[in-house]
Amino acid sequence: MRPRVRVPALIDPYSLYGRVATHLLQPAAYALNNAAAWIADRSGHPLIFKQDIFIRSVLALSVASASLLIVGFLAAGWGRLYCNTVCPVGSLLAVLSRRPLFRIAIDENACVGSGLCERTCKAGCIDAKARTVDAGRCVACFDCLNACRKGAIRYTARTAAALPSDTKGETVRSKAAGGVGRRGFVTGTAVSVAAAAAAAVPKDGRSLRAPEPPVSPPGSAGRDRLLSRCTACNLCVAVCEGHTLKPALLEYGLSGMMMPRLDFAHGFCGWDCNACGTVCPNGAILPLTLEEKRKTKIGRAVYIRAHCVLVTDGVQTCGNCAEHCPTKALTLAEEKDKKKYPRIDEKLCIGCGACEYHCPSKQPAIHVVGRKETRETESRLGRQGAAIKKTPDFPV
Repeated sequence: MRPRVRVPALIDPYSLYGRVATHLLQPAAYALNNAAAWIADRSGHPLIFKQDIFIRSVLALSVASASLLIVGFLAAGWGRLYCNTVCPVGSLLAVLSRRPLFRIAIDENACVGSGLCERTCKAGCIDAKARTVDAGRCVACFDCLNACRKGAIRYTARTAAALPSDTKGETVRSKAAGGVGRRGFVTGTAVSVAAAAAAAVPKDGRSLRAPEPPVSPPGSAGRDRLLSRCTACNLCVAVCEGHTLKPALLEYGLSGMMMPRLDFAHGFCGWDCNACGTVCPNGAILPLTLEEKRKTKIGRAVYIRAHCVLVTDGVQTCGNCAEHCPTKALTLAEEKDKKKYPRIDEKLCIGCGACEYHCPSKQPAIHVVGRKETRETESRLGRQGAAIKKTPDFPV
């Protein structure tokens, strides 16, 4: 399965809200909680516990902040422009609404051009001067019917005689606007984004990705499947107990920006945690039972002897990696210098990252890299996920 660039994921409303909730609202809520905990502690009633505020990714924080500001800016200046034109869902509904059976109509003979309907319209789809209504953006709130004092607006069946054509209405509105217009704004934005993306791609056509495959979440069945289904809503990142899931930069390539990957610098994939699969809204991460999750290989550990403290610091014993390995895939073997070095059984290793996280070296001597799942693994995980009844919980 070939990964595709998921541009709509950046403007999809559900995914956009997930990123804002995860990277902005959740830290803000924790900050308020910590302020309340400080006040409660000073008042002698320490009933509120502090929460660690963890910034998972500067990129994700920047994208979430920019998305919130852009949507707010569009709403303040152009009303429902994002909902009706930029949003993929709204754009699709707008196309389907171009030829409705019933629609708002303006009687040109009764209309006096007061503009009350245009000022009342929450969707900004009425042009009082041209006496046209853009059905693609109309939400049928009927506020305009109540605002019109002359009864010139009615909700009626669409007929060629009663209503002007959409093409004519759009032409008149464009001339009356005297500016770039909504379509021009969206087109210009799309061209700018495409130009930026093209500039970021290497000239020889190579994919922008790390030399080693990243570790994707358990239940994702590998990089390709994750990229074909994930919308980068980051809900899995929000519920990760070990703060191990982080939004990717270019680890998956340009098409995988903001999608979840495991980073073992601040934690590891918990032995008793399968939360990421329970909140994924579209099956990009399949829900696995703890038993199945503990058997799912998400990566493989690689031992880099030159980075081991037994070599760099000259210590006689360590064994942190073997001690914290939940599957006992890591063992220690004594060599000629009487020191015990790690040995990895790849059949037992699942790539949870406990060894990398607990390695005391400045550069971890145990490094976990992703693995490409086989079709058999994907099929097995698919059967397992389909057998589990789940009710997604969307935390803020």
